[in-house]
Amino acid sequence: MKTYNQLIRLHEYRLHQRQKVLARLQSEEAEMQLKIDSLQAEMLIEEARALESPLGSATFGSYFRRASEKRRALADARNEIARNVVGARMELKKAFDELKRIETLRDQKLAEAREAERKAEQAALDEVALQQHRRGESA
Repeated sequence: MKTYNQLIRLHEYRLHQRQKVLARLQSEEAEMQLKIDSLQAEMLIEEARALESPLGSATFGSYFRRASEKRRALADARNEIARNVVGARMELKKAFDELKRIETLRDQKLAEAREAERKAEQAALDEVALQQHRRGESA
């Protein structure tokens, strides 16, 4: 049983590490989405300002190109993180399944040990009862 308990602790640790990785990736993904949303809002504000003045209209095109490239780069980075999140979720599920498998094995071994102990006790009680029965017949 000691071996199973050590394995369970090891797999609980691995599960916890996978949870931390997933949480970090999800945080990065949310942060990246915030940057994209912020840039998008900034682009809308700049577009409104560009419409207000002729100088703004003249410079808006180059701003818009740079901002669009930046938004595309941020979206690509977010998509990469999203793929990593999917992978981290799969790793987390594997770690959870492995932990459950080992816990199930431990529980089965415990049940088998209890059953063997119960059978041994019953056999001992049966032997005592048989001996008492034999003594009763011989008297």
